[in-house]
Amino acid sequence: MSENEPKRWREQTQFYSTFANGDSKLTLSDINRFDGGSLNPMPALVLEFVGECEDRDGALVRRKKRYNITPAIASDMVKAMENFGRFERDRPPNIVREHFQEVAGGFVVSLKRTPDKKFYVLHRPSDGWKFETEDDQRLFEAFCAAVR
Repeated sequence: MSENEPKRWREQTQFYSTFANGDSKLTLSDINRFDGGSLNPMPALVLEFVGECEDRDGALVRRKKRYNITPAIASDMVKAMENFGRFERDRPPNIVREHFQEVAGGFVVSLKRTPDKKFYVLHRPSDGWKFETEDDQRLFEAFCAAVR
């Protein structure tokens, strides 16, 4: 490729999972990227968060954040969710109970229980956002698929 020729690539999405919670949205996409005319894909998992984040000055702002998730990060998230399994059968709390685990890539995964509901929560403290979902099984399956 010469210096004057523009860089070309194409991306092919293998799976796509979207989770919504109010105005926030979390999307996991498994993408194969083909550079130039290459027939050999470079796989990538992309996590995209769209919603309110706490800015450095403490103000809430709407942002779109995109992260490349390595198999090691996805595996760490799966292990954290599996570890929370032992707390799912606990007696429901009177108000709220939350168990946290820090995982690779600067993320924190937690299991949040209220008297009548259970949520998995994905946090990114350095970027000031967190995302809660009751759809714990689908979130778990999406990260499991990313490990494969």
